[in-house]
Amino acid sequence: MKRATFLAHVTEAARQQNILEEQMLSTVREWGFEALEVHSDMLCPDTIRRLKAADLAISCVYRLCDYNRPEEQDAIRRFLYDVAEAGSRQVLILPEDMTPGDRTPQIARLAEHLHRTCEEAAPYGIRVLLEDYDGAGSPCCQLADLRTLLEAVPALGLAFDTGNFLYSGQDTLEAYARLKGRLCHLHLKDRCLTPLHPNDQPMVTPDGRALYPCAAGKGILPIATILQKAQEQGYDGYAVTEHFGAADQYTCLQEDAKLKL
Repeated sequence: MKRATFLAHVTEAARQQNILEEQMLSTVREWGFEALEVHSDMLCPDTIRRLKAADLAISCVYRLCDYNRPEEQDAIRRFLYDVAEAGSRQVLILPEDMTPGDRTPQIARLAEHLHRTCEEAAPYGIRVLLEDYDGAGSPCCQLADLRTLLEAVPALGLAFDTGNFLYSGQDTLEAYARLKGRLCHLHLKDRCLTPLHPNDQPMVTPDGRALYPCAAGKGILPIATILQKAQEQGYDGYAVTEHFGAADQYTCLQEDAKLKL
């Protein structure tokens, strides 16, 4: 597997340490990270230049998509072109929250939109991914709905996030067993039930539990087991560490770099 993390974490680590972002980019490269996940808002020529200077690739570009907007499909076309120009071949679509009410027709409409996005990405050689997202209103936060979308859109790949089924009160290993056949990308997100740093920002679950960020392998989730299972099935893509809300991103990244892949 190839080690990666989020550009947002590197940027935040530089801010927290009061060092130049270019210095932090060089540091994570020295620690063994090969690529970064980039938000679509951060995808610009300057970002691409700085990543190339640090010998870092783009593992995936992620984008929040509101398919209810009439102009969204045109925006996605431009987005796919920009991603291809940047040299990335994976995009992670984060669908907008659903409206209250019956989820079934909304899931069906989303599947149609995702199918169209996959068709438009194909000529660029770009793979479209969907993940288990930690948001109560997300159409991807429950295993059943995520499986429905993956089954409805065969071209979709799965970005399996190790920390987000816990948010929905579902078992991570059971979810992996049911979804592993579609695995294309891996987010290593761990969680703690108490903060490791006084200023860590928790994600609060629908049932009121606080889940705190931490470096991969330092929390309660079966990170090592998921890595082993992924290796056993031949996965050799990116293993992307994720800890939004961490008050000490530098230390988290330093600990991530020690994780055996």
